[in-house]
Amino acid sequence: MTLPLHRPHCAPIVSFIVAAGPAWGRKHMTEWKRLGRRPLVLSGAATLVGAHRSSHAQGPVLTRPVEIVVPYAAGGPADRYVRAMADPLRAAWGQPIVISNKPGGGATIGAAAVAKAPPDGQTLLMASFGLVGNRLLMRELPYDPGSLAPLSLAGVGGMTLYTRRSLHAPDLESFLNVARTQPGGLRFGSSGVGSTPHVACEVFAARVGVEIIHVPYRGSGQALTDLLAGNIDAVFTATTSGPARSDALVAIASSGTRRSLITPQVPTLTESGLDVVARTWYGFLAPSATPPSVRADLVRGFQSLSGSAEARNALIEDDIEPLFTGPDAFARFLEEEMRYWAPVFRERNIQL
Repeated sequence: MTLPLHRPHCAPIVSFIVAAGPAWGRKHMTEWKRLGRRPLVLSGAATLVGAHRSSHAQGPVLTRPVEIVVPYAAGGPADRYVRAMADPLRAAWGQPIVISNKPGGGATIGAAAVAKAPPDGQTLLMASFGLVGNRLLMRELPYDPGSLAPLSLAGVGGMTLYTRRSLHAPDLESFLNVARTQPGGLRFGSSGVGSTPHVACEVFAARVGVEIIHVPYRGSGQALTDLLAGNIDAVFTATTSGPARSDALVAIASSGTRRSLITPQVPTLTESGLDVVARTWYGFLAPSATPPSVRADLVRGFQSLSGSAEARNALIEDDIEPLFTGPDAFARFLEEEMRYWAPVFRERNIQL
């Protein structure tokens, strides 16, 4: 089966954004399950336009410190980005920002904490690919996906496919030649089952028609270390990862929709004629029952980050394009991600 094309400018119409809100989602959840595409978020985002105007007229509606939950350990990319955004968000909302790291469960612990938090706009989630991937990876989640509503997509980037120089495959064409003749398949490392690097190598293998051996690690750093040691053959990872700058590794392709600003000489997989796009992204969500006026105030704060050099540079330094969209654009993005990755998880049997 041919997997669907993944194009950010051809996003499908989002059917789960309705003004009726969470009640509609409960009523139609059975039908979504039958189709294999349960609604990822039920935001009532269409109601935010009017609410945005009224929140300006009434002034700020946030009344105490805003907690942003990062479902990953301190020091990682998501944590660094949120900390760079804290000061401009404090200025926009007029409230202190509290960053809470709640790692574990493949990012489900932090997501569940926000999904079950009071819907008052004071507890938000900084999410990434796991928000989509866990829906496809896990049989059950510790929270209802419909209980989270999109606020803003912060930024989107790609990864770089690295191989070890000792493989003698300095470009994508020669790498594919090696992959097609390697008994049992090349060994691809990743930061864990269902992670973005893992699903990237799976969709890559599906598109080019080669066998691979997936070797999961506890993090991309460990995978890169083993790549340097010659224990694995390739890995998709962030362009700025330290070990990836070693002369012992070769960057042969980018998985994003554009070339990396850091390694502009490396072509994208789509440029090379492969229908492969694997994006890294970060965005913010709130409990879906949060009142529209409160959500509108939150959205205004996130969109103000476009004018923050500190917030933008934190993303750009990691080759993430700053976007700071509104909720509708983020909702469309999430739906597109789900449509693209669902058949990949199913056909490649990616599950826990």
